Amino acid sequence: ILPDNHSQKNIFYIDEEQEINTRLFHLSVSDKDSVNNKIILKLLTHQNLFQLNEQYNDLYNLIIIGRLNREQQEEYNLIFEAKDQGTEQTLTTEKHLTIRLIDINDCSP
Repeated sequence: ILPDNHSQKNIFYIDEEQEINTRLFHLSVSDKDSVNNKIILKLLTHQNLFQLNEQYNDLYNLIIIGRLNREQQEEYNLIFEAKDQGTEQTLTTEKHLTIRLIDINDCSP
């Protein structure tokens, strides 16, 4: 999902007032030791606010399906699980990604 040697902390910033069904970004998965095995990617956290939709062949969209409000929660730590469909042994890996909300001036003084 994200390279193991990725030097950043996998933090993404988005405005808090994103519309429902907004696509945030694409996620792709791959298996270095087999190009023929199908890989299943699942979102394990915050499924009430975010959803993974498979585009095609191991490419997914992460979209917003719930209202985000920075005054209620400033960041979301998303956990993804990738699972291969190996014939002898199924292997899984988890990756973490943080979405931080940028405050919009939406509260009265």
